[in-house]
Amino acid sequence: HKTYAPVNKPATQKIIPQAVSLPQPPPPGQIEIAAPQKKSPSELTLSGIFFSEQIGYALINNQIVKEGDKISGATVVRISLDGVDLKYEDSAINLSSQGR
Repeated sequence: HKTYAPVNKPATQKIIPQAVSLPQPPPPGQIEIAAPQKKSPSELTLSGIFFSEQIGYALINNQIVKEGDKISGATVVRISLDGVDLKYEDSAINLSSQGR
Protein backbone atom coordinates (compact mmCIF):
# COMPACT_ATOMS: atom_id res chain seq x y z
CA HIS A 1 0.00 0.00 0.00
CA LYS A 2 1.57 3.33 -1.17
CA THR A 3 0.91 6.66 0.44
CA TYR A 4 0.87 9.71 -1.77
CA ALA A 5 1.73 13.17 -0.49
CA PRO A 6 -0.61 16.00 -1.49
CA VAL A 7 0.60 18.02 -4.43
CA ASN A 8 0.91 21.76 -3.92
CA LYS A 9 -0.89 23.44 -6.75
CA PRO A 10 0.29 26.89 -7.79
CA ALA A 11 -2.15 29.66 -7.03
CA THR A 12 -4.21 30.52 -10.06
CA GLN A 13 -4.21 34.10 -11.20
CA LYS A 14 -7.19 35.79 -12.69
CA ILE A 15 -6.49 37.94 -15.69
CA ILE A 16 -8.68 41.00 -15.66
CA PRO A 17 -8.95 42.64 -19.06
CA GLN A 18 -8.13 46.31 -19.07
CA ALA A 19 -10.11 48.85 -21.01
CA VAL A 20 -8.48 49.50 -24.36
CA SER A 21 -9.02 52.78 -26.12
CA LEU A 22 -9.35 52.20 -29.86
CA PRO A 23 -8.63 55.02 -32.30
CA GLN A 24 -11.74 56.67 -33.64
CA PRO A 25 -12.30 56.26 -37.39
CA PRO A 26 -12.10 59.46 -39.41
CA PRO A 27 -15.38 61.05 -40.49
CA PRO A 28 -16.69 59.91 -43.90
CA GLY A 29 -15.07 61.71 -46.82
CA GLN A 30 -11.85 62.39 -44.91
CA ILE A 31 -10.19 59.02 -45.28
CA GLU A 32 -6.63 59.29 -46.55
CA ILE A 33 -5.23 56.43 -48.57
CA ALA A 34 -1.46 56.29 -48.65
CA ALA A 35 0.05 55.60 -52.04
CA PRO A 36 1.91 52.29 -52.06
CA GLN A 37 5.61 52.88 -51.59
CA LYS A 38 7.88 50.99 -53.95
CA LYS A 39 10.30 48.93 -51.94
CA SER A 40 13.97 49.05 -52.77
CA PRO A 41 16.67 46.62 -51.75
CA SER A 42 18.88 47.61 -48.89
CA GLU A 43 22.20 49.11 -49.86
CA LEU A 44 24.19 46.62 -51.92
CA THR A 45 27.98 46.75 -51.76
CA LEU A 46 30.06 44.81 -54.27
CA SER A 47 33.37 43.79 -52.69
CA GLY A 48 34.74 41.46 -55.36
CA ILE A 49 34.18 39.20 -58.35
CA PHE A 50 35.86 35.87 -59.05
CA PHE A 51 35.42 32.94 -61.40
CA SER A 52 35.71 29.22 -60.82
CA GLU A 53 35.88 27.44 -64.17
CA GLN A 54 32.97 29.00 -66.09
CA ILE A 55 30.90 30.11 -63.10
CA GLY A 56 31.13 33.69 -61.86
CA TYR A 57 30.72 34.59 -58.21
CA ALA A 58 30.39 37.96 -56.54
CA LEU A 59 30.87 39.08 -52.96
CA ILE A 60 27.95 41.40 -52.18
CA ASN A 61 27.32 42.58 -48.62
CA ASN A 62 29.81 39.95 -47.40
CA GLN A 63 27.74 37.20 -49.03
CA ILE A 64 28.93 35.05 -51.94
CA VAL A 65 26.34 34.90 -54.73
CA LYS A 66 26.14 33.46 -58.23
CA GLU A 67 23.78 34.07 -61.14
CA GLY A 68 20.20 33.24 -60.16
CA ASP A 69 20.78 33.85 -56.42
CA LYS A 70 18.76 36.44 -54.49
CA ILE A 71 20.20 39.03 -52.13
CA SER A 72 18.16 41.68 -50.31
CA GLY A 73 15.21 40.85 -52.57
CA ALA A 74 17.20 41.40 -55.79
CA THR A 75 18.05 38.57 -58.22
CA VAL A 76 21.58 38.26 -59.61
CA VAL A 77 21.14 38.26 -63.40
CA ARG A 78 24.72 38.43 -64.71
CA ILE A 79 28.25 38.47 -63.29
CA SER A 80 31.12 39.70 -65.46
CA LEU A 81 34.58 41.10 -64.81
CA ASP A 82 33.05 44.60 -65.17
CA GLY A 83 30.36 44.19 -62.53
CA VAL A 84 27.14 42.54 -61.47
CA ASP A 85 23.69 43.07 -62.98
CA LEU A 86 20.72 42.52 -60.68
CA LYS A 87 16.97 42.76 -61.11
CA TYR A 88 14.71 44.09 -58.38
CA GLU A 89 11.01 43.99 -59.25
CA ASP A 90 10.92 45.98 -62.53
CA SER A 91 14.23 47.78 -61.98
CA ALA A 92 17.71 46.91 -63.22
CA ILE A 93 20.64 47.48 -60.86
CA ASN A 94 24.28 47.47 -61.89
CA LEU A 95 27.09 47.20 -59.37
CA SER A 96 30.35 48.11 -61.07
CA SER A 97 33.57 46.53 -59.95
CA GLN A 98 35.85 49.13 -58.38
CA GLY A 99 38.94 50.29 -60.21
CA ARG A 100 37.45 49.68 -63.68
